[in-house]
Amino acid sequence: MISGSRCVAVDCRIALTGIKRRRAAPPYPARRLPAARACGLGAGPGRRQRGPHRRPTRPPYPTIPPYRAAHRRSPASGMIYRMRTRLFFVRHGDSLHKRDGVVGGPKGCRGLTDTGREQAALLGQQFSSDIGSDKASVYSSPLPRAVETAAAISKASGLPSTQDCGLCTWHTPPEADGLTHEEFFRRLDIEGGGIYRPFQEGNETWAEMVTRTSRAIIDIAHRHRGEAVIIVGHAETVEISFNALGLLPVYRSFDLKVSPASITEWVTDQDPTQWPPPRWTLTRFNETPASGGGTPAPG
Repeated sequence: MISGSRCVAVDCRIALTGIKRRRAAPPYPARRLPAARACGLGAGPGRRQRGPHRRPTRPPYPTIPPYRAAHRRSPASGMIYRMRTRLFFVRHGDSLHKRDGVVGGPKGCRGLTDTGREQAALLGQQFSSDIGSDKASVYSSPLPRAVETAAAISKASGLPSTQDCGLCTWHTPPEADGLTHEEFFRRLDIEGGGIYRPFQEGNETWAEMVTRTSRAIIDIAHRHRGEAVIIVGHAETVEISFNALGLLPVYRSFDLKVSPASITEWVTDQDPTQWPPPRWTLTRFNETPASGGGTPAPG
């Protein structure tokens, strides 16, 4: 009897131990996911994973590692080198329309003053030394003051110049071209102007100009990846480079002073058209050939 009782007690302990072990097991069996599904590539937006953890949903855009430098193979030597893109933003030299205080559209703009021509010549000398033997191009706004500044740079550097209307300043209505600013505001001012609503009748909004100019800048960067580009425009062109390349919002919480004939340079070692957008570095801002540094010149 004693031997039988001991057997019964041992059997009970074994049975209870088995129950405890079964209760301690995880409620869901651990299973190993394939590599593609483990990183979330196989999960749809509405699907859920069994178990205590869920797979992340796939992003709506291709994931590209940030801060990845772009490279290019030289067709001559076959060597692979880092692809560096440099964009130089230049505000035109001192202009007649600013001196006269008129709206400087295609008709109201009459080009540069004598001071502006001297500034443009200095810019040409500056870029001849800055660019050197690098492959480079020159773009400009089609307004006369920008075209004349770009022509002086092209003459000194031997680079061809291309005009792009996307680099223009405000696209004002034709009837405003050549008016004094006082007359322009008196005739065409409207209430409620802001970021998405024009300040004058028939004028474009700030948001429209930011979009237009940013598109032109990115298209130029895409067209000349791994090269240097000199973009001759207006104060607004330089300001909008902070939106297009620095990814600032449409409305900035600060102002920028852009002097005539000043140079602003942005550089990236990444592909300008990659996604997510590349990281650009602002290497200089509002530098004038006369000052030789970043100190703004008057005007």
